[in-house]
Amino acid sequence: MIESQQFHPHISSSRTLFPKLPYLQFLCIVLTYMVELESPTSGEAMRSLVVCFGEMLIDFVPSVSGVSLAEAPAFEKAPGGAPANVAVGISRLGGSSAFIGKVGDDEFGYMLADILKKNNVNNSGMRFDHKARTALAFVSLKSDGEREFLFFRNPSADMLLHESELDVDLIKQARIFHFGSISLIEEPCKSTHIAAMAIAKKSGSILSYDVNLRLPLWPSPDAAREGIMSIWDQADVIKVSEDEITFLTGGDDPYDDNVVLKKLFHPKLKLFLVSEGAQGCRYYTKQFKGRVPGVKVKSIDTTGAGDAFVGGILSILASNKDLYNDEAQLREALHFANACGALVVTKKGAIPAMPTKEEVYRFLKQEG
Repeated sequence: MIESQQFHPHISSSRTLFPKLPYLQFLCIVLTYMVELESPTSGEAMRSLVVCFGEMLIDFVPSVSGVSLAEAPAFEKAPGGAPANVAVGISRLGGSSAFIGKVGDDEFGYMLADILKKNNVNNSGMRFDHKARTALAFVSLKSDGEREFLFFRNPSADMLLHESELDVDLIKQARIFHFGSISLIEEPCKSTHIAAMAIAKKSGSILSYDVNLRLPLWPSPDAAREGIMSIWDQADVIKVSEDEITFLTGGDDPYDDNVVLKKLFHPKLKLFLVSEGAQGCRYYTKQFKGRVPGVKVKSIDTTGAGDAFVGGILSILASNKDLYNDEAQLREALHFANACGALVVTKKGAIPAMPTKEEVYRFLKQEG
């Protein structure tokens, strides 16, 4: 048995939910639950699951805003990692989500597992490494709007996830399998990522890709471009930022539809999204393209806004897999996703700021 696959009290299991029940009574409850899962309704609920694969780490953010990392007087810790943020975002919106990734067998790793559990994210796919530590990142938003990153991963636990540690059954349940590009940087995680994608694809999952470029983590810009594009034509849904378009195309205009359609939109792609921050987003499908304006708010902290946007659109796509065939429904869903991103920037932190569905609808109603 792989050591990192041993159960921890921080990871939910069905047996620990009923710790004082006699075994036969416990078995009856489990069997009843399994029978219920065979019903069409329950089966459909399981297939609305979004499984998020990749990194989860600790972000250290300055205690005051608008300063560089060197100028910060102190730092506060916060859970981070785009795939984990998306998983929590979906759960907060009432969706079903799970996270697969690796953290250290340390206090930070246990803290992250607990945070997912408390936010109703299935964390049974998490693994704990006994040799490497949980990844750390120092992140600041300077007064000029530029974000500054300093990573400690030499190597960190998230980079060491092996294919043998994958929760294959969990992946097979996914209606949507979501991932970024950071897990493509180093082995063995890169091969594990590709294997997980293959399992999901074979099981009929929608493959969702948020580029989430973090250039300092790659050996070089060319390596980053090559690594990001290596799985490009396998994704069904891709989300990028304007800066990422410029980077991936070698400096082309990110606002030019022809650049997107000729250089980035591939034949198997169902939906291509470009996030534009406060300005909203653009969408491209095989049938139509357009833009949905953003929602104006007073920004406090932009951390996690893109992840909230992704969580918003995936939470709807998970229960409506034909969303990209109906432009009116897609625009409505993207308006909802824009609102998710907007609400997050009104508070500090990513996971603590993720809104509920009720908060989003209340906000949209106020906006008229």
